[in-house]
Amino acid sequence: MRQLAATTVIPEFASANIRDPGAAELGSLQLWVPAFAGMTNWRARLNNRTDANHLTNATGVFHLPNCANPVYGVGHIEIRHGETPEMTLKTGDAEQQVLETTYWWGVPTLFRCPHDPDLSACDIGLVGIPHSAGNGTTEHDQHLGPRAVRHVSPSARRVHNKFGLSPWEACRINDLGDVPLPEVNNNEMCIERMTDYFKAVSAAGVRPVSIGGDHGITGGVLQGLAGAGSKLTDGEPVALLHLDAHTDTYDQLDHFLGSKKSAAHWASYLVKQGQVDAHKSVQIGLRGNTRSLDWLQPSYDLGYEVITMDRYRELGAAQCCEIIRERIGDAPVYITFDLDCLDPTIAPAVSNLEPGCRGFDIDQAIELVQSVRGLNVVGGDVVCLMPTKDQPNNITAMVAAAVMFEMISLIADRLSTTA
Repeated sequence: MRQLAATTVIPEFASANIRDPGAAELGSLQLWVPAFAGMTNWRARLNNRTDANHLTNATGVFHLPNCANPVYGVGHIEIRHGETPEMTLKTGDAEQQVLETTYWWGVPTLFRCPHDPDLSACDIGLVGIPHSAGNGTTEHDQHLGPRAVRHVSPSARRVHNKFGLSPWEACRINDLGDVPLPEVNNNEMCIERMTDYFKAVSAAGVRPVSIGGDHGITGGVLQGLAGAGSKLTDGEPVALLHLDAHTDTYDQLDHFLGSKKSAAHWASYLVKQGQVDAHKSVQIGLRGNTRSLDWLQPSYDLGYEVITMDRYRELGAAQCCEIIRERIGDAPVYITFDLDCLDPTIAPAVSNLEPGCRGFDIDQAIELVQSVRGLNVVGGDVVCLMPTKDQPNNITAMVAAAVMFEMISLIADRLSTTA
């Protein structure tokens, strides 16, 4: 029988994801939790099954029979003390799945994933970035985006039918929490805090999917995630798949209402600093009448492939997807999705709406995101959610969660096929 000595040290009331392919072959697992040595009356549940196993001695060893899973070994283990499991609802797998995908039930985390900031415990890290100091043109409430998506995202914890996988089973996925931003009203300090945070994420080899926050967060994320010294990108700049109604390369402005590394500048300074390779990147979805006739010129000068909504309609979705894949090639890819690329009827609660011409519908946008399937997606973000402007049914937050789910699935699909 296989013993996983000190694989996971689980505190008194907790759960963990444990993968051990050997358990699939042996049909059972023996797990040692040193913190429990000398204690009795602990119980374990595996993969949400209700057949709790009693601890038979005080050594901290659990024997879990019939735990085999032909794909990923063990899965999710929950260990609690005393009679606590008896207080948990006794229910079958199907009923448990319904509860776990009901947003108003339980403690909210991103997609009902374990809240665990330990970077060594996950393959994909979900991150909240509650930041709104980089975009002064709208009410400063984009920092509420992570909280809003945590509220609704359990409903988006699904399997991916097109990809034929459950990302939650294919990879270890945790909610890492929020980037700490104590200087919340100081944009430049916040960007550097993000950079330090994501340098640690990159060093751990974790692929992050973040929810903002204004679009300035992408600058902070990629300063830490990409370019020279990055483990995640092997020191390379990323190719950017940038869905947006705006270019965010506004070099005509020395600052954006006081912010230097702002939501209006990140797509420019990241190229100049070497974190983004514009010649392998695509900006798509740009629309609306601009503030001047040369408003798009900086993107062309930097080397971006620019696909406006007019050009998208002229070329068609299939050809645009081909351009994206050919442009990116084998470079590491980062996806940034500004919700204002969507038509306001799809996502009404976003900053800097462009109501004068139609944006993407959700199927068109998802098709573009999925165009990078199989490529080396190292992370992504969804930005510019304005929860205080949302409908009572939280539809824009739900749309943000749906886009995050696509990014998570792209990464899980790639990792599961290259492992």
